[in-house]
Amino acid sequence: MSKAMRNVSVAAFAGAVAVVAGSARGQTCYGWETTGWGPPVTDSWNCAMAYFPPHESVVLYDGETSELWEWDGLSWTVVLDSEGIMNLDHPLVEYDSARGVLVIVAPTFGGRVIEWDGGEDGWELVQPAGDPLVVGTGTRAVYDEARGEMLFIDMGAMHRYDGATNTTVSIEPTLRHAGAAYDAARERVVLFGGIDGDGLTDQTWEWDGQAWTDVSPAGAPSARQYHTLSYDPARGVCVLVGGQTAGGGDSDETWEWDGEFWSRIVTDQGLGARRRHAATFDARHGELVVFGGWRGGQHDTTLMRRFVDPGVIVQQPRSLAVDEGEFAAFSVVALGQGIGYQWLKDGVEIAGATGPALLLEGAAVADAGGYSVRLSGWCGELESEVATLAVRERCAADFNEDGTVDTRDVISFLSGWSTGCP
Repeated sequence: MSKAMRNVSVAAFAGAVAVVAGSARGQTCYGWETTGWGPPVTDSWNCAMAYFPPHESVVLYDGETSELWEWDGLSWTVVLDSEGIMNLDHPLVEYDSARGVLVIVAPTFGGRVIEWDGGEDGWELVQPAGDPLVVGTGTRAVYDEARGEMLFIDMGAMHRYDGATNTTVSIEPTLRHAGAAYDAARERVVLFGGIDGDGLTDQTWEWDGQAWTDVSPAGAPSARQYHTLSYDPARGVCVLVGGQTAGGGDSDETWEWDGEFWSRIVTDQGLGARRRHAATFDARHGELVVFGGWRGGQHDTTLMRRFVDPGVIVQQPRSLAVDEGEFAAFSVVALGQGIGYQWLKDGVEIAGATGPALLLEGAAVADAGGYSVRLSGWCGELESEVATLAVRERCAADFNEDGTVDTRDVISFLSGWSTGCP
């Protein structure tokens, strides 16, 4: 840039900028909406869901019919019917990324597992070597990517299954019906809530591959069970949804755990109080999806999605045309949570231009181009439209700068010469 660029405060650039921001806790980052119906299951709280990267799809196992359904974002299709093989009440479904297979386990399956690689006949029954793989109705499953093993956690016992052998170890916590998720950014397994010998708990535990640590912070969600905990890789947080709280009531809350704090996420449209639902993060569409469960005293068969609402630009930057040497100002008006700003010229960041307005003091021909601003905050990023700056080059012969070249320019020049200017 040939001329200095600087940020302009709202006070100094009166009337040009307006910003509305939220608080650091309880932010409205998301909205919930019904994205369709789930597969035709009769017992929607007897299902488990996972994301299947080889097909870029969400899969749902129905423990009532022993069918595996696949959702591509538009429709559901049966891809595996295991009827006659087993009764998989209270199934557990997780994807093993190291081996590229979906692992399905249930309390009624006698320690065996189904593994599916995505092919039409690509499933097999596996009897793990080592310790018996015993899971119950309150067991939670999570795949530990850093250690390359599936974990099944329930009441002080943890089964570590690597695809061939199961090893069972005694652990604290002694919980069941908790929420479990793998935090890929921090390489931690996170466990929240559930029930122990003293009743419901609001404890937060983490597994680093060596030991479980109680990291329970202040301001955690209330004690509960039958909730879900899923990892959102786009935001690097574990997302808690719903659950049954003390007194038997159900929750419609959404919370996030970032490894240090729990944050209550307030949404414009609620999910609806529920428990024993299924949830997973749909990486293809970049959204958390929730299916079924017990809602309002009955089985729910709707499929809900949580979409990111990074904010909205109320007023876009406007294109300008100025004469060389004049100042040029761009501004943006936005609504959102904790918004930060970064201005760009022709797609390249402008150093130090991090306010809601941008001023070029004495525009030069080299300053002409396309200007936009990138907004970022707790809820994601969005970028404004591109506003163009046209800079009209001064004509040296137009000495009096009236837009025309005539004898008056000669008179102006001579007058300046006689007074010592230039």
